[in-house]
Amino acid sequence: MATRLGVNVDPAGAALGSRPTLQESGAAYVRLVMLPNQPTRELVRSYRDRGIAVLPCTDADTERGFPNSIAAASEYERRIGDLVDTSQIGRNEFEGHGPTSSSQAEAELFAQMSAWHSVWKSRRPQVTLVGPGMVSGNPDKWSGRCNALVDAIAVHPYVGEPLQMSDAVNRYRRWGKPIWITEFPWWSEGHGREALRLSDGPAFAFCWQSWRVQSGGQTVEWLDGLLDLNGQRTWRFDSFARLAREVIPPPAVSNQRVLLLSAPATQRVGS
Repeated sequence: MATRLGVNVDPAGAALGSRPTLQESGAAYVRLVMLPNQPTRELVRSYRDRGIAVLPCTDADTERGFPNSIAAASEYERRIGDLVDTSQIGRNEFEGHGPTSSSQAEAELFAQMSAWHSVWKSRRPQVTLVGPGMVSGNPDKWSGRCNALVDAIAVHPYVGEPLQMSDAVNRYRRWGKPIWITEFPWWSEGHGREALRLSDGPAFAFCWQSWRVQSGGQTVEWLDGLLDLNGQRTWRFDSFARLAREVIPPPAVSNQRVLLLSAPATQRVGS
């Protein structure tokens, strides 16, 4: 079994030209936000040509400019449906960025997920659909009707200590679906090891390269990248590469269907 370790990459494709390379890191997967103005097909092909599988995902800007979710889902399926085995649907970390009303947030999420599910499953019935990343740690914000639309639940266990990750992840096991960790902090090698132990599918570190942006007159920084702000490797890169060489099987859970990508073929996407 190859490594199941992946990383979230810049949706503009900067990771493709990085030195050191993704291949040197040992990453087998990348998680890539779908955006309307990016050459999505070319990006996915470029990663696949490097032997790296792609998990495309949706975010707040994914449907910008489209008349509705059906139109957006149809366009992205047209662009990359034949190149991927899986797709993450629903607004990423919706419970952390949506309306203040939980019921309103869930209703909007369900409407969006229903559209994407109907398009992708009707055209690509074999595709594995993964839910939006959950960060609240409260599984009650996830609903049964949303759960019915996905093959796997995504969790983002941003916790201080590696041993706290199991509690954050296992709260969602009562929903009876495999768990994919599509973002987690590489604050120590222990976080990576624990993410691989807990995830039924690939586990995606956040993020490939640290970044800094200006937002609302303030400087926002994410400094947890495998590469630093200047594109130089950090201790996280070496730790990631070391762990990627190990084979850590997914947890054996008898009542779950473990879904892995069938062929080898990520900046923080929830911000």
